[in-house]
Amino acid sequence: MRISRRVLIVTHQWPPVGGSGVQRALKLAKHLARNGVSVLVLTAAHPRYTLMDESLLMDIPSEVTVHRVAGWDPASFAGRMANVGRKLAPGMADWTGLEDRAYWRASRLTCRLGTVELERGWVKAAVRAARAIMSAHDIDAVITTSPPHSVQHVGAELARTTGVAWIADLRDPITGHFAYGPRSLREQRYWHKIEDAVIRHARHIVTTCDDLASDWALRFGSEIRRRISVITNGFDPDDRPVRRRVPDGAFRLTYMGRFYRQQSIGPILSALRDLRARRPDAAALELHVVGAISTGDRAHISAADAAFVHEKGYVTHHAALAELADSDCLFLMTPPNAGGRLCIPGKTFEYLSFGGAMVALVHPETHAARILGGRPGIECVLHGQTESLSAAIERQFDAWIAGHDAGSGFPRDVGAFDWNYLARRYAALIEISVGAPNTRSRSASEGSEPVALEAGA
Repeated sequence: MRISRRVLIVTHQWPPVGGSGVQRALKLAKHLARNGVSVLVLTAAHPRYTLMDESLLMDIPSEVTVHRVAGWDPASFAGRMANVGRKLAPGMADWTGLEDRAYWRASRLTCRLGTVELERGWVKAAVRAARAIMSAHDIDAVITTSPPHSVQHVGAELARTTGVAWIADLRDPITGHFAYGPRSLREQRYWHKIEDAVIRHARHIVTTCDDLASDWALRFGSEIRRRISVITNGFDPDDRPVRRRVPDGAFRLTYMGRFYRQQSIGPILSALRDLRARRPDAAALELHVVGAISTGDRAHISAADAAFVHEKGYVTHHAALAELADSDCLFLMTPPNAGGRLCIPGKTFEYLSFGGAMVALVHPETHAARILGGRPGIECVLHGQTESLSAAIERQFDAWIAGHDAGSGFPRDVGAFDWNYLARRYAALIEISVGAPNTRSRSASEGSEPVALEAGA
């Protein structure tokens, strides 16, 4: 007799890949397993990512089975070619160097051909692997988490052809994504095609914030809203270091993550320059960036700014959390463009787990603003209000001078964002989804059209 559901999580990003995109799938798998769900993971086989974090491998429970499969995306293609060369002519060439060149050339060619996501070449291989896993392990439900949003095609095809309960997990919007620039008509059609596949075939849809769920309901009607649940990102108590800030005469304001594209370092720099110009004692204020600053954003930093801007660069996730623990105040910024209203940065909940002082730059009347607003020690400022941002930092600075420690003790009101609690909610949703009748994607004979998989994948 089965004592738990068996779930397959399909994610393109998985340790040792680092960065924010890997955290949701990793924590979901870890805590679902802790709550009695049997978890298998299907992910990409190649390790070609800008950000790598070997320490995250330690976070994978032994009972979680991981299947890695290569597709025909540029990274997998380059790896396949290099492996063939190593077998046929070992030691006769720099196969690692040749693999790098093959990857970059394949990526450029793929972009010239108008491919929207490089990862879409992984889809067909992932579908084949998922079918084999489902056959061998009697899978009850499939969860596909994105971006990259091409991963949702895997779930759609499995649901259409097998009738499995498919849960489409959306960490970010598919259309109107905050990090994307203007789209061509062809690109827009591709994103809308993925949304259509989710609408037609997903047993349930999970978003990470109310605003994205409301956006889908507004665009697709109340029927779709009944199939959407909001389960935010969260924090893992296992990761949280004890606050260990040792007074050193400096007020340390820390930002974790990257400054790139629309998420510019410009607003916080302007606010800090203003404060330092008005108050000589603000020379004690430091901005620590635990993450990368893009070349474009680096141009915002003047020679004078170097006196208070300290770039740590990319570090492991655990090292980044240690930097947060060693801070006097944390800085959070949601993406300032319209798409930024439809997401809550995952680090928001790790920030909250520390309690203490925080300054957040957010959109008005959003889920992020509601979560942060009114909490002790948190100053919320609306995008575009540089003077208000400077004043908010100044109030935190004055509290620090006065010796007020807003960071003592674990905050009692953040339990709803503990990954263990969120996984229990997810487990209940899986149970409901598996038990729900499948009226949408049982078979092609019911008029369901096949999901278009990518050519050459």
